[in-house]
Amino acid sequence: MDPVIVDPRTWPYRRGVELSRFLFATRTPVPLPDKFHFTGALEAMGTGHSVDDVNWISVVVHQVVGGSGQGLRAARAVEQIARLGETPTLGVDRNTAPELQATWSVIEAVTPDETTAIPDPQAPAYSRTWAEDPLMRVIYGLRQLVRAERVGAQDLSAIPGYEQIMHPVLAYRGIGEQLLAGAEADARVLTTSFPEWGSPTIVALEHGNLSRDHVQTRPEASQSDLVLSKWLVDLELELPGVLWRERLIDARQQFHVEGRYDLAVILFATATEVLIDGVLQMLWWEKSLTDPQITAATVAEAFDSTKDSMARMKRHLNPLLGGDWSSSNGPVQRWTTQTWKLRHLCVHGGYYPTHAQTAAASKSSDEIANFLFDRLADKRTEFPRVCLQILAQSGLEKRKKWNGQIKRFAEQDAPNETNWNYSLKTFREKVEALRQ
Repeated sequence: MDPVIVDPRTWPYRRGVELSRFLFATRTPVPLPDKFHFTGALEAMGTGHSVDDVNWISVVVHQVVGGSGQGLRAARAVEQIARLGETPTLGVDRNTAPELQATWSVIEAVTPDETTAIPDPQAPAYSRTWAEDPLMRVIYGLRQLVRAERVGAQDLSAIPGYEQIMHPVLAYRGIGEQLLAGAEADARVLTTSFPEWGSPTIVALEHGNLSRDHVQTRPEASQSDLVLSKWLVDLELELPGVLWRERLIDARQQFHVEGRYDLAVILFATATEVLIDGVLQMLWWEKSLTDPQITAATVAEAFDSTKDSMARMKRHLNPLLGGDWSSSNGPVQRWTTQTWKLRHLCVHGGYYPTHAQTAAASKSSDEIANFLFDRLADKRTEFPRVCLQILAQSGLEKRKKWNGQIKRFAEQDAPNETNWNYSLKTFREKVEALRQ
């Protein structure tokens, strides 16, 4: 249907509307052409059939070519070291090679101040939905536009979310006019005219992802550092504890830095499943040291007969560690509902979770890990080697269980045994070889 052409100066039905205008840049370029313009409602976005007169946006993408991009910063950092500490000239030379220039996507957007949902006053601003906050409405609409373009163009650009928005965000306020279809109070809006914008204010963002340019380092890190050496060995041996931690860090990076809530949920679930299967194999490894009936072959068979980590946790890990695994509000059930099932929805249904859902998945993943560690600490006399491998002295001290038999074992018996790392790695390699 062709758009309605009206003369705002003579149109009889109108009302004032409070509007917000935002200007901000994204951390990575948006794959839309310069001056790309979209105006529409977020409900049934793109269809043109929405009757929602509040949750609409008008977005213009500006592609600005400038300097100080990552390539330029990297080249100048190398140059500075090559010159033995001389400070390179700052600024952008007009003759700078194109590959060292940067394209910044600047988003200009207008949306009503009005919202259709009330946010939780205790929740952070970045967890609000597009119906609760004008800026989040703009970000949601931009995200949907980029998702659609990425699919069509098979582009590899990042998906912009709150975490991708850079400081500063300029916000303007003004009273616009909506031209109405009739005299009724709820008459359908035809179009909105924007006001002359005054001076902007700066929106204080609540994310810290931009600090990635300023690396946080441990001053004590060196080749002889015990912490670094420990994790380096664990990575080489592919021990479960370090692999779980690595997936967990990946999940948090996707959540808090990249703003990819779908990938974060998948990785939170993956981290816990790595931990479940890893702890289970470690427990069976320790039992195999004294029980000849438990071998790599029997463990491989058990893993193949229970096809997923959830089933293995219920069938095998629960009996080995004991405790309450079935409480309706316990850590296992919360993880099952808030992470494991949500992961399936993301993987098999292509679902894009909300910030609140991702935060719940993160929390429940921490809770189930602590539950497993608590259960292992309670079983420290039955599985002293696994307990020391995973919890170590610090984890037992934290739980006030570094005493008695486990302390004597660690100080007197453990130093005389064959290196557990290589024994465990060999056992797990046999299991995986038999499974394949």
